[in-house]
Amino acid sequence: MSPYSSGNEREIDNWAQVLSDPPPAAALNLSGCSLFGALDEQETGDAGEYFRQHTAGWVSGIPISLSFPITVFIVKSISGYFGCTIPFLTDYVVVGVDGLKAEPSTIAHEIGHRCDILPEDDDRTKLMFSGKVPNLPPYGLRWWQENLVRSSRHVTYLF
Repeated sequence: MSPYSSGNEREIDNWAQVLSDPPPAAALNLSGCSLFGALDEQETGDAGEYFRQHTAGWVSGIPISLSFPITVFIVKSISGYFGCTIPFLTDYVVVGVDGLKAEPSTIAHEIGHRCDILPEDDDRTKLMFSGKVPNLPPYGLRWWQENLVRSSRHVTYLF
């Protein structure tokens, strides 16, 4: 993986960025992650507007590159969830601080959803496991999940 460059001299500044403009309250504490609730809150509401304005690779709803990087927003809380992804519609995922503390693979799990892996897995050794107990490393993917990630528009092959 490589960062979507923001043009900063320091490499770490291309990987993580603290946004300077204050987010709306709805963007910091999400009420949940049901499909229609997430669509309403994260896509049409104040939170969605904020996330869209700060998604890498887009300016005012227009893509500015041929690649589609995934932006990860870390928020205070997502009621009842570690993270949330709206399948197919966005180029960002949202992860709660509690989710990061409880399960270190939360960001990778949500990126998996953003790369179109929709069903959860019942095997604790798989990245897409979803349960109230922690995953067990090495966080593998099933062969068909690997193929979905490889064919995702978020994966760019450099020759």
